[in-house]
Amino acid sequence: MRGNVSLLFLGASVSCFGIFVGGSTAAQDKATRYVSDDGIPPISAIIGYSVIGADSAIAIDNTESIFLLESDRRTKKIGQNGDGPCEVWDVTSFAVVGDTIFVLDSSLGRITGYSISSGDCTAEVVHPELTAFSAIGKAGGWFYLVRTKYISVAPPEEPLLYRFSASGVLESLDLTIADLETDLLMVPVRIGRGVRQLREKDGAFYFLLPFSHRVWRYDTRTRRVSSISLVNDSPDISQYSNSTDPATISRIVPQLEFESNLFLLGDHLAVLSNFERKWKLGLYSYSGDLLVKDAVSDQIIFEEGSNYYTLIETESETNPYAIRVVDPPTRR
Repeated sequence: MRGNVSLLFLGASVSCFGIFVGGSTAAQDKATRYVSDDGIPPISAIIGYSVIGADSAIAIDNTESIFLLESDRRTKKIGQNGDGPCEVWDVTSFAVVGDTIFVLDSSLGRITGYSISSGDCTAEVVHPELTAFSAIGKAGGWFYLVRTKYISVAPPEEPLLYRFSASGVLESLDLTIADLETDLLMVPVRIGRGVRQLREKDGAFYFLLPFSHRVWRYDTRTRRVSSISLVNDSPDISQYSNSTDPATISRIVPQLEFESNLFLLGDHLAVLSNFERKWKLGLYSYSGDLLVKDAVSDQIIFEEGSNYYTLIETESETNPYAIRVVDPPTRR
């Protein structure tokens, strides 16, 4: 088993500054669905969850294992753990295309494809620079990759967005550290451990970049990058951007608002953030207008249709997680 549940923001390697941001695990009024193992040893803490059908989902736990859930019951493990051929050591990110799940493993520098229905390995691409990326998406014949490992001393022209072909061609796209237009800290900041994803809608990928307080959008057809500015409560950290003092960093980081997840719905997008250990959900139009932003009761793990859901730990060994609807803020 690997470490505790968390959400990684800056740096693949764990820095000495660890700040955990957790959701509520209080008793719930009504649990209508469960993630269950039906007699199989329980799934460990879930760090990634993605709905792939009307009654099916992919779940990643903190042992870096990939599971297929059907009707919220574990039906199979996909792939094997390890550093050998077609194995996974670190599920950094994943993308589902049809019956295939493509897994980015930044520790091994590879992308591995598995059939969801059979669990068989169907593709494997290895490239040394794949160790630098934190999120993956796929459209057409290209993988799209995002870097979130950057600090204030990184070159401003360093690219953050790339595309990568199955034949091994790696191309940088039009997004650099200078485009963030924000002050960065001298050290990587880690708040937890989780699986990051690029979200795709109508031929465009949407993603978050640490400290930028924006939703970034890359249109695969026009090859243009744009962004939506997010309302946030982070203070100005420019005076601390060159600090390497552990006490200073430990004091400043909890004061920042972290955008941790992004959801795409029919007529708006939603951004989940954490500020002062409380979860907030901001709803924005796709043109960038803020519709509403307010506190929510729980950390949102996934969306399905027009609903948001959280996973709540239970005391049951065979039903370890209850799935419950989270009410969003009331739109104006």
